[in-house]
Amino acid sequence: MNRGAVLTFQKALLALALILFALKILGWVITNSNALLSDALETIANISAALFGLLTLRTALKPRDEDHPYGHGKIEFVAASFEGIVIALSGLMIIVKVIYNFIIPEEISELGYGLLIAAAAGVLNGVAGTLAFRAGRRYQSATLKAAGAHLLSDTLSTAGILVGLALAWWTGQNILDNITALIFGLILLGMGVRLIIRSAHDIMDKADPDLLGRLIHFLEEHRQPQWVDVHNLRLIKYGADVHVDCHLTVPFYYTMEEAHEVSEQFTQLVQRYLGSRTEVFTHLDPCPPPSCRHCFLTSCTHRRHPFKGRIRWTPELLQRNAKHASSAT
Repeated sequence: MNRGAVLTFQKALLALALILFALKILGWVITNSNALLSDALETIANISAALFGLLTLRTALKPRDEDHPYGHGKIEFVAASFEGIVIALSGLMIIVKVIYNFIIPEEISELGYGLLIAAAAGVLNGVAGTLAFRAGRRYQSATLKAAGAHLLSDTLSTAGILVGLALAWWTGQNILDNITALIFGLILLGMGVRLIIRSAHDIMDKADPDLLGRLIHFLEEHRQPQWVDVHNLRLIKYGADVHVDCHLTVPFYYTMEEAHEVSEQFTQLVQRYLGSRTEVFTHLDPCPPPSCRHCFLTSCTHRRHPFKGRIRWTPELLQRNAKHASSAT
């Protein structure tokens, strides 16, 4: 991860959030539109998330130390959960305001200006969200990816608000403004709750089946004959850091030096796919006689059973805590 690039990008997101908030508040003051107010309150979530994200990134990007042997990356998940809380609270505030205005209506005006302001904000959000999400994937930053996804969803909500404002302007029915605000208040509430749940799963080291599946597919494509099997494979993410733990079965007659060399080759291949910030722990196991049926190491002079066929590596197989021979026979 490029520490300087990530921090610079996060600062830019904070500056953009402040500009958009001022723009949307101006639109609300001019029009008195609840839809624009909902858009402005959603931007408060962007400001809070960007500020908190900037603070957490400074910690997340620190190298591992004695007190944090797995790094500081998990604090990014705390930032993402905080963002979810702010988004959910913004949604609740919008819903309360709309219910109040259903009971005590307020006049809205100058919706044409409101449309222009919402459109400008939507374009800025879309560009920033796309760039943030790409940067998050490039630098493996959960904070930037969450911010990018949030900004892109904000762009969609702004598009919906534009439709609601346009209908209210065209028909003269101000109630459409409240209905639009209510819809997006509920959307924000749901978005915030989902982000909180996802962050909680990340904090609890929930498995990433997509990343694990892609890694196993890569290993299968580059599989070496001396890797008799891999089992009990685990993958845990700590922000930009990844920890891989597995058992690697090698020919029983290998010397310790030969087995260590095989382990190093396996580690280098995993790091080639997942990046240099990947830590790989391999527990070496000697191959049992039943493994001969699925071992394609043609140079082996100790084969005790005839070769029957190579077992294709799959996520289900490699995650089992059992050698492939015992699970296939």
